[in-house]
Amino acid sequence: AETTPVGNVGNNPFKVTYTPSDTDAYETVTDIEVKIAVSPAATNSWTKELSITGWIYGKTKNDPSATAAHGTVTYAYSSSENGTYSADVPTTAGTWYVKASVAETNDYAGLESKPVAFTIAKAVPDYQAPSGLKAAYGQKLKEVSLPDGFSWDSASKSVGKVGKNTFKATFTPSDTSNYETVKDIDVTVTVEQAENSRTKKLTIKDWTYGDKANKPEFEAEFGK
Repeated sequence: AETTPVGNVGNNPFKVTYTPSDTDAYETVTDIEVKIAVSPAATNSWTKELSITGWIYGKTKNDPSATAAHGTVTYAYSSSENGTYSADVPTTAGTWYVKASVAETNDYAGLESKPVAFTIAKAVPDYQAPSGLKAAYGQKLKEVSLPDGFSWDSASKSVGKVGKNTFKATFTPSDTSNYETVKDIDVTVTVEQAENSRTKKLTIKDWTYGDKANKPEFEAEFGK
């Protein structure tokens, strides 16, 4: 019937009848299948292109933003530009991608945007520079223990002279995927006087009267 709706968007089949001009000589043909390509009643387009601002791990996420001429915009995320997208908002540090889309209806066309990249940056971890460190004169930094996560930048370096000396250390968090490694941390070491010891006992060789005197020999761990 001429009042039958054309149906949903897509190729829809219908039955038609062909009536020749000379019905005396020719049969009327019925049940002829004809397909009608039904297009959306209204085109659709983005009135505001997709955009998003990244954020720092552990902080409040930023929502993507896009506007279409028709329909409700939904968003999907992926860890790679051409990967599988889902509605789950990413929470770990790294580069991510988001797409915006509008579902097609009988009234308007659907839309899907190109992926837009954004970054969840690593956070700076909370840490406290080591304090109260002590060493003895003559030691090296590698002999001075640091709390978990800390390491000396120059472990083979001497602790220096007696007094308070400052050196550089690095803090490496347990979760390096989401937190930055912190470098150039000033750490003070109090260097105390070292105990000294003899490394070679005192000796001296005899000499003959009138000859040049022999010097005594003695060696200590520190000093001359």
